[in-house]
Amino acid sequence: MALDDSNVIGRKGLVYLQESQSFAEKVLQNGAMQTERGRDLIEKYDQWCIVERISHGGAADLMAVVLFFYFIN
Repeated sequence: MALDDSNVIGRKGLVYLQESQSFAEKVLQNGAMQTERGRDLIEKYDQWCIVERISHGGAADLMAVVLFFYFIN
C-alpha cells in the first residue's frame, strides 16, 4: 500500500514521492527489520531521505491516528 504524502509532493514534487515509494517498497520486499538486507536498505533509505531533505512526518502522524482508531474499536 502506498501513501501519497502531500508533504513530500509539496516540498520535492511527484517524482521524489514516487522514488520514495519505490525505495520503501524495496525495503518491504527485502524483509524490512526482519532481515539483514532489509535493515541495510532501511539505513540507505534513511540516509537518502536526509540528503534529499524528505520528511514523512505528516504521513506518519496520520497513519498513527488511523491505527489508533482501528485498534480501539
